[in-house]
Amino acid sequence: MADARRDRVGQMLLVGIEGPVLDGPVRELLQEIRPGGVVLFRRNCESTEQIASLTRSIRGLFEPAPVLAVDEEGGRVTRLTPPLPPLPPAADLGRLAMPASSQWFGALIGRALRTLGFHIDFAPVVDLSRPGASDGIGDRAFSDTPEVVAGRAGAFLQGLAEAGVAGCLKHFPGHGGASADSHLELPLAERTPEETERALQPYRLLRKRTPLAMVAHIHDPALASAGGLPASLDRRVVTEILREEIGFGGVIVADDLEMGAVAARAPFGDLAVEAIRAGNDQMLVCERADHIQAAWEGLQRALDSGDLDAAQVDRSLARIAAFKEGRAAARPDEPFHPEELAVAVDEMRDLSAEVERALRRQGT
Repeated sequence: MADARRDRVGQMLLVGIEGPVLDGPVRELLQEIRPGGVVLFRRNCESTEQIASLTRSIRGLFEPAPVLAVDEEGGRVTRLTPPLPPLPPAADLGRLAMPASSQWFGALIGRALRTLGFHIDFAPVVDLSRPGASDGIGDRAFSDTPEVVAGRAGAFLQGLAEAGVAGCLKHFPGHGGASADSHLELPLAERTPEETERALQPYRLLRKRTPLAMVAHIHDPALASAGGLPASLDRRVVTEILREEIGFGGVIVADDLEMGAVAARAPFGDLAVEAIRAGNDQMLVCERADHIQAAWEGLQRALDSGDLDAAQVDRSLARIAAFKEGRAAARPDEPFHPEELAVAVDEMRDLSAEVERALRRQGT
């Protein structure tokens, strides 16, 4: 069992790769580590045919086959524009008196991602925020009202699921009102208990609507344990609140460990171990090959030394395996049909134009 567990520890990593092709070093790294998934960014995407070829090539590298993930929220967080057209930000959908539009966009994005070979969309954002806020979220959020966020995000998740793609609730416990952008530094979210509870409400309402949730690198003193830990590395936040109190039963993913909020905190091997100890099942390491290698080796060393609880690791690996057996990740790999993507893109353009007209009619 110990050797099997050590052999599977790469499943706890979701990694990025350097460019648009699988060159020798990238291929060797992925085959050695056998991560649970690969996340693509704009640096990896040059054309529709190239994206579709890359996702399918990655799937064939090793078993169990990795899932393919991307951040496709609409608005300013998009990795696939082009080939996808510009889409309205979540804030526009939140203001629109057409709640079903969020479901339509989720379904269209899901259809496009499925055609290109993706299984996961790291969306929707369920932070409470307002356009122009300094918390790094702004118009990526549907609203600063929990019920509106949960309604629009739930509809978006339903659309993705209908297309056979898994969505992800992010960024627990909420960036809204935080002092900075976690890509750059560790934000402090100084909120009243009531404000913190409002930030958690979308997770309570949506906890059974998706198999994935992402934990942020922020510090909220109202939730955190002693020591000023980022939420992503804090067992009180990840395990006691998200897993046990809120009752989220799916796979919990720590946001990218290379972000400025946490990257300088410790060597990457130690950061990876901290993330798992906190209760995350997986973690993102999206940029450098040496960081990915260090995280993998750190997890293996911690298993060998007993610094990671074997039973906890087994529970995480079981949740990851269950996700991979679910509808989004276990679907058969399909050939790329450009005409299917073209239809989805045309419908996205039409729906985006209708959203603009509807907002003008509303005067918002």
